[in-house]
Amino acid sequence: MPGPGKKTTTKKKNTATPVPSTEKALVPDSYVGDIDSAEGWNRVVDVLCEHFKIPDLSSRGGLKRVHSNFDTIWRRLDEAYTKYARNARIQGGIVGIYAKMCPDAILRDKLFERGFLSMLVPLLQVAPCRYLALRSLSSVAHHGSEQVFLELAKLTPLLVGFLEEYPDDNTISELVITILSHSLVPIQLKIDIPTHFLLTHGAAILSTSALHCPNAVLANPSAVHFLIAGLRSSEWENRSASLNGVIRLFRLGADEELRSIDPNIFFRMNTRQFPDHLTDILADYGVFRGEIFITVATAREFQAALMKVVQDHDLYALGLKLSELITRTEFSIADGAFVAEDPVTGKHDSSFDTGLPFKNYRDALPLCAKLLREKARAGDLDKADILDIKFNIMSANLRLASSIADKGLLRNPEVAYFHYAKTLLADPTIGLRSAKKGLKCKDSTPFIRFQLLQRAVAHAGEMGLQILENTSARIEGEGGRWEEGVAFVMSAWKDSKVFIEEAPPDNRYMSQVLYWNILLGIVIRGPESSDDLNEIQASLQKLSQADDFKTKVFRLPILRTQLRQAQEVVVKKFTGAIAEWDNAILHLNDSSPRNHGSHGHPPHVSHDSDSTAAQNVQNDSNEETLNRFLEDLQLDDGGCAAKMTSAHPKVNANRVVLYQCSWCENPSAVLRKCKCAKTRYCDASCQRLHWGKHKKECKA
Repeated sequence: MPGPGKKTTTKKKNTATPVPSTEKALVPDSYVGDIDSAEGWNRVVDVLCEHFKIPDLSSRGGLKRVHSNFDTIWRRLDEAYTKYARNARIQGGIVGIYAKMCPDAILRDKLFERGFLSMLVPLLQVAPCRYLALRSLSSVAHHGSEQVFLELAKLTPLLVGFLEEYPDDNTISELVITILSHSLVPIQLKIDIPTHFLLTHGAAILSTSALHCPNAVLANPSAVHFLIAGLRSSEWENRSASLNGVIRLFRLGADEELRSIDPNIFFRMNTRQFPDHLTDILADYGVFRGEIFITVATAREFQAALMKVVQDHDLYALGLKLSELITRTEFSIADGAFVAEDPVTGKHDSSFDTGLPFKNYRDALPLCAKLLREKARAGDLDKADILDIKFNIMSANLRLASSIADKGLLRNPEVAYFHYAKTLLADPTIGLRSAKKGLKCKDSTPFIRFQLLQRAVAHAGEMGLQILENTSARIEGEGGRWEEGVAFVMSAWKDSKVFIEEAPPDNRYMSQVLYWNILLGIVIRGPESSDDLNEIQASLQKLSQADDFKTKVFRLPILRTQLRQAQEVVVKKFTGAIAEWDNAILHLNDSSPRNHGSHGHPPHVSHDSDSTAAQNVQNDSNEETLNRFLEDLQLDDGGCAAKMTSAHPKVNANRVVLYQCSWCENPSAVLRKCKCAKTRYCDASCQRLHWGKHKKECKA
């Protein structure tokens, strides 16, 4: 044994006893104190990120590093979440970190597989964490998948309960409606439609609900008023969502627009006395320019041409005449046949032999076209194509009619009838482009011009509303199309005004064009629309006249089409809707992004008076900073940074010209620029036709 004062040379053994895991859990980590003293959720998140060495989650590079170390990061955070089960600030901060990862689809799916939602939902019931949990759910909803949306939709009763429990809390209302909108809307539409303001989120829910359960929405007058009042929002996205909702209310059970009528009705009208006010309207416009007069006159010339060909059997001359009549009116070729009437019985004998190679009138068209091509004098090939196109239109073979038109356009792009044939296709993109090109043709007639205009209105109106509804979806090819959508809407509205001003008052498409004109006019004016809609009174008067022509002259019923009913409900209920919801709309207009930064959230106002409310205010004093943390993502590709947020860009209606062809004014997202970058075109055809005007200023 060593003596007194002697030092041993042996090393002292570590006699420390390992701390049991149950006791280790009682030992606080170094960062806990920093979190307890941190001011605001954003600082809590920062402390956690620093301690656990979480990469920068606002960059793609940082998210890539999370990918490569996901298991380690998850294990560390999950252990902390479990260890501090009674520390709401630590659990809330960890949930915030996970929410920040959700814009990455792969990370989002991994988090949900490991139970991220089950970690987040309990925090909704913890008062100090409620805003953070809702913010995190909102961020997840903005970047969800179909499965995520389904899971979020299951939270609807809980979220609606918050609306009922805290009716005066603007922040909770905004976040809950946002989450419901982003989860329920995609499920119903099968597309991702993020929106921004409380009004828009509510309108989006009602809009898609109107698609599947319109009767339920119609049964709630306040819900209908809500959609109608949204037409006065200062934001395009709000107005378009509201109008789409109103139109959808009448999808089920609506009448189909009358696509054809018995042409004999025009002959009956010719012998009928018109009401005095309609006679005056036609006289002011010009009776001989009216649709009724032109149709009857054309029908008489058609009959005369048939009588002539029975006598001379000259199919070439008949072809020339018919090609002219076809471009005058929709009912140029009667769908009948040569028959003889028995003078005794009065029965028609279809075996009557005229010596001609056709009995049915429409069958003369291809025969005449064949002769025109054989002789092929100047303009004959165009006329032959017109005959073949009309034959296929009458035979309901629109694709073949369009194919013939395509070949004709290669030979002569100035024949408006060829473009008209293409507008009849179901594809609205082709139809609108063809209508716009046709309106620029010199070789046209009033009938073709007005047909092109009404087709352009319908195509552009439908496409514009669809683009504005879908453009904020985070799917490939849909980003940044707000101004393109506005360009379509503006195009439809402008063409509708031209049609209403120039088309005959007895044009049978006048009503349909007026529906678009009234609805789009309200949407375009937005907050500038007056409470009594004084701006559209002239259009409403025109619609009343069009209805009178339809019922008192054509003796046709007023069909309850989808657009008709949408227009009616907006006009009838607009004043009441504004009275009920105008204060909310004005508040939201004042709370727009232009007044509240890039995210446009209204300032938080708490109406609670207890200590829990005070804790809420303290923990969420920097909620805007936290919101930016959750929603901003810098994508650094090759040194180029692009910012992606859930906020929507402001729409500048004055920039719609950038989305219109410089020649035909067709709105499109795929226009091609001239090398001088000053003009944009649908294709080489439009560029060639515009070159005579553009070449003076083109420096390419």
